[in-house]
Amino acid sequence: MPIPETGIPTLGGSFTSPIVDGYTYTFSQRALNLPETSYDFYYHIDVLNNLLPFTGQIADVIPWFNQVGGGTQTMWKIPIDPMTGYQKTWNKLAQEGYIKVTIIKSPSGKYNNLAGTVIQK
Repeated sequence: MPIPETGIPTLGGSFTSPIVDGYTYTFSQRALNLPETSYDFYYHIDVLNNLLPFTGQIADVIPWFNQVGGGTQTMWKIPIDPMTGYQKTWNKLAQEGYIKVTIIKSPSGKYNNLAGTVIQK
């Protein structure tokens, strides 16, 4: 993933897993399609404004991709950005004041220097 000149990666996607009472679901419980070390960024998203301009659907994660599943996920219906014609990125939603994104780590090891980076308005 190329990092823009700002030094902040562009983060996107439609699926997240909640942290419930301090418990974070493992990669295996989220049944992701690649090994953890294949992902450049692991980040937390904090909702700052409960009046999100979109909705989400919560579901249990089934075993898939040879993973155990059993976690919980939310599939977000994120609106299209009229400037790009694509779904808004988490960065854009942070700029709009709806969320705060904190990069926790770089499982691939490529971007360890960005751990602790916060993206918000």
